[in-house]
Amino acid sequence: MVVCKLSVLLLAVMLGAHPGISQELPEWKMDSIRLGVKNLLNHYQLIHNQINATADPAIEREFINLFSNPKVLIVNEIDQDSPNQEISAQNYVSLLPTLFPEGLTLDFNMNRILVSRPKYDFNNRYLVNVWLEQSLMGISKGKALANQHRIVVTIGFNFLDGKMSGWEIWGIALPPKSQTYLTVKLSPSLGSLVNQSVDQDERFNLEPGLGYAGGVGLMYLINSHLGGQLGIRYAHYQSSLTLDHLDPHGGFDPHLEQVNYHTRFWFVEMPIGAAYKITLARRLNALLGAGISPGVRLFESFTSSAVNSNSRSRQTGVISDSQWIDGLTRFNLGFYSELSIMWQLRQNTAFMIGVDFHHGLTSLGEVEQPDYVNSRYQGLYNPIWRSPDSNNLLRSLGITIGVAIQIESKKE
Repeated sequence: MVVCKLSVLLLAVMLGAHPGISQELPEWKMDSIRLGVKNLLNHYQLIHNQINATADPAIEREFINLFSNPKVLIVNEIDQDSPNQEISAQNYVSLLPTLFPEGLTLDFNMNRILVSRPKYDFNNRYLVNVWLEQSLMGISKGKALANQHRIVVTIGFNFLDGKMSGWEIWGIALPPKSQTYLTVKLSPSLGSLVNQSVDQDERFNLEPGLGYAGGVGLMYLINSHLGGQLGIRYAHYQSSLTLDHLDPHGGFDPHLEQVNYHTRFWFVEMPIGAAYKITLARRLNALLGAGISPGVRLFESFTSSAVNSNSRSRQTGVISDSQWIDGLTRFNLGFYSELSIMWQLRQNTAFMIGVDFHHGLTSLGEVEQPDYVNSRYQGLYNPIWRSPDSNNLLRSLGITIGVAIQIESKKE
């Protein structure tokens, strides 16, 4: 009987201690949680302002309690004599009255904070992580010192009968100094060939074609903003060039109208460049990127057609040069720029949407070929050849959709 009663009591305690069994998770009002977080942080801003030679020891003890683990080492960034020294948090705090007899100001930027959803701890206790910018300002040895960085504050509160109370700071840590992201992107695009001699010739009409690109990459941020990125992507470009008719030349008239030249290229490219991340709002960042994009042409396709002015039928293969591919280069170098918006879905996963622009730096043509004026009779002129006075370049503008997954971080 005693064993049975103990078993029932133990089961009751277990059920009461685990919210996932005893009750449903609360429907959190994040605005109310953010208000509680701001009220608590505002309180500690005032406490930190009072740290000086005559400060109340109770206030200093409360400040020290924010760093309760004596084994945690932090970088002493406020003592000019030892800027790279790692000391315990307690020793760090004990230096403040000596280094800053006129006081030290610690300010939190309340306009740019990110608050996670609460996670259950124990006994109706919940924890949230808060990402925000912290500014330290003070005067030491006649010099004004300032330091600004992002921190992660862990805050706990009680939730009982639909009410939140007992807000406390449970810890403060610096966010990752370096961050590594795996990015996966897909980009539908409009692409075209760029040829100055064609652009300046009113007889031609250059039409962009639908293309696409997809790939994976790594983005490494050395701090909260600046970093680099590299990746590999598979890209498809296509473009069309139309001509009202092929002009007669040397007494020969091919009788061809509505001439269409259609080109398609498939490349493997490796974009390498710089990245810069800007925090716009809670869970919202902007990402700027730019760099070079070397590529290797894998496949190509060229078709031509025209309407016979006599029979009114469309003929294909009006360009009869079977060796046209020999005049193209295998390698291509271009530059790219991109602008993306990153929406934080989870702590380590973000959705990305933006635009990217690619433009060739080297010509698709390797050998100069005659321009249209000198080779306008049927079977010789090819618009993707390199002209004597201009190069043939690829260009595309696309919409980028993808995800960024944080896979590694290094703490300061």
